[in-house]
This record gives sequence, structure tokens and C-alpha cells, in this order.
Amino acid sequence: MIDKNGKLFGKINVIDLLIILIVIAALALLGIRMLDGREVEPVGPAPSGTLQTVRVTFFGTEIPDYLPAGVSVGDAVVNYNTGDDFGRVQDFSVAEAYTNTYDQQRGEVVRLPIANRCWLTFTTEVTGYYSEEGLQVGDTVFVVGAGNYYNVGATRAYYYIKSMEPVG
Repeated sequence: MIDKNGKLFGKINVIDLLIILIVIAALALLGIRMLDGREVEPVGPAPSGTLQTVRVTFFGTEIPDYLPAGVSVGDAVVNYNTGDDFGRVQDFSVAEAYTNTYDQQRGEVVRLPIANRCWLTFTTEVTGYYSEEGLQVGDTVFVVGAGNYYNVGATRAYYYIKSMEPVG
């Protein structure tokens, strides 16, 4: 079949034949994709709701106790994973982190502080598409109870969305 000159049946060069078959396969694949009738899906979800300013309250549990020193009113808030801008810190508060445990000797639940940790709550105002499904900022829909890493000023920690409410 293939002679010593690399020709198939003595007439066609094997390498040329392979190149021709690859080009035909590529064109066939391109044609199938163009003619199959499917629509291209958008990158992110289509916005639902109305574009408005929403006050978002974040809550961080067991934040390292040194971190609040790096947070100030006016600091930028950015979702670390998506890069979405969540406006600027409007206000914030810090409280001692604790856990509740049952004390068998007293027969009651007691509050025990968690060493070197605090709870940090802050609010921002962000513009996005707000609806019953949540708040869409960029291509991501955020909901109450969802947690993620956020850069707040020069700090980064894990915060949960505590509440969302339209402004005005």
C-alpha cells in the first residue's frame, strides 16, 4: 500500500493526505457548529429586577482581632472572588466574639469569649439589579446568608451578607 517513497498506492503522499483530511474535518466541524441552530448562551445571568442602590450589611464571624484596625469608613469593598465593587464602608462596628456552651455545674448556658477573635459588621451601598432573587452585581447574584471573601480597604476576610434593603 505505502511504497518506499511514502506514497499511498504509488500516487498520493501520505503526509499530504493527512493534512487534507484534517482540513476537511475542521471545516465540517465549523459548518456543523454554524448550522446547528442553537443560540449562544450569555456569559452571566440576564439582569432581573430594577437597577437601584441597595444598602448591604455584612457580618464577619471569628475575624482576627487585629483586622478592624485596618478598616475605616470610606474604605472600598470588593468581592475577592468576582472582583465586583460593593461601594464603600458607610459604617462598621466591632464586638467580642464568643461561643455559648452548657455549664453542667451551673446547669445553664454560659458565654465564653473566643480568644483573639471578634465579630465585625459593616454596611455599604451598591448599585445593582435588586429583585426577589437577590442582588445582581456584575454577572453574580448575591443573596442574604451567602458568604464570600471581601477586600475591605487593605484587609481581606470572610463575610456573610446579613441584610439587603433598597435605599430611598
